Amino acid sequence: MIRTNHTSELFWNQQDKSRTRRVAIVLAFVIALFTYLSWSSGAAAATIIPHPPGCPASRFCACGASVKVFGKAIRSLWPSTAWLRFPRTSPGHLKVAARPGHVFVIDYMIDARTAMAWDYNSGGRKSRYHARSIAGYRIVDPRATRVAMAGAR
Repeated sequence: MIRTNHTSELFWNQQDKSRTRRVAIVLAFVIALFTYLSWSSGAAAATIIPHPPGCPASRFCACGASVKVFGKAIRSLWPSTAWLRFPRTSPGHLKVAARPGHVFVIDYMIDARTAMAWDYNSGGRKSRYHARSIAGYRIVDPRATRVAMAGAR
């Protein structure tokens, strides 16, 4: 009959447990790292963007939208309600979500109710590129007609 050495079995079991713990720790770290990287570079991340040139220090969401859409600060578009006179359209690139009190420029739609947007004065007098709900906003196309654009000058 072959006898086994209980001391060597105990040693190998302890080594196996230690190795398993190390593998579990490394695996948890890798999962956490990939989760962090996917959230920090994905659509859910908000990026602070520079203050729009030519716009006032406060209440500048509509001014920032005019810089993004037309390339310059258009004074007649600084009131957010001025954007509501543009024709309605479906959400898309460089379309504007407007309501009395706030506007933002849509880059692309994530789903039917959420857009990645350039959102000037989105809180704390900061401008962000982030995911925004379009619920409660009227989607307008400020570049739809020359007549609409002529009124914006």
